[in-house]
Amino acid sequence: MYRKSGIDALQLAGKPWHAAHSCAGLGVTVLAKKLVLPDLNILDSHSIGMPMLQDTETARMQESHLKVAVKRLSACIVRYLKYRTDG
Repeated sequence: MYRKSGIDALQLAGKPWHAAHSCAGLGVTVLAKKLVLPDLNILDSHSIGMPMLQDTETARMQESHLKVAVKRLSACIVRYLKYRTDG
């Protein structure tokens, strides 16, 4: 979801890009601001010449007949995201 949003914005702005992988310990990704962990830095897209991104939302979809462990994991993810976004 976030990757597609970033790629779409780069293509719309005519910015060349390519996927790369390195073990250098440095990376750039697209995340909702409220989900950025404290030890990460938010880059100002304007100051680094990158396009603005569209707003996004996170949704959970699940089947009604899941195993108990999967239901518990789903509930944990929802609680975590709610905590991260509500403060």
